[in-house]
Amino acid sequence: MNIESIRELISRHPRTMDGYVQEVRDAVGKYVAVRRDQGATWSALENDVGISSTSLRTWMRALPDGGFHQIVVVDDPPMVGGPVAELVITSPSGFRLTGCSLEQATVVLQRVR
Repeated sequence: MNIESIRELISRHPRTMDGYVQEVRDAVGKYVAVRRDQGATWSALENDVGISSTSLRTWMRALPDGGFHQIVVVDDPPMVGGPVAELVITSPSGFRLTGCSLEQATVVLQRVR
């Protein structure tokens, strides 16, 4: 879905006293998840969609595959070579991965997808 179809859906189902209908929340949540993966900021999404970033976060997390996932890294292979600088990965949403080898980080990031 693109921003034009999201805006059209919102205009067809405007907010009522009870909030937005589930169809809007689901579609916007999916759109936001894709755009966040592409690096869009919360403020940019809030401006594009016209809905508060707090609601956008909530709707995105409510998706069936949204939220946190448990990740377990097993079979820690021995480090080859000398000491290296600590690897730190920060996602566009602020998620930080630290204290892992490059190989471990690769496994974690593949499972998060």
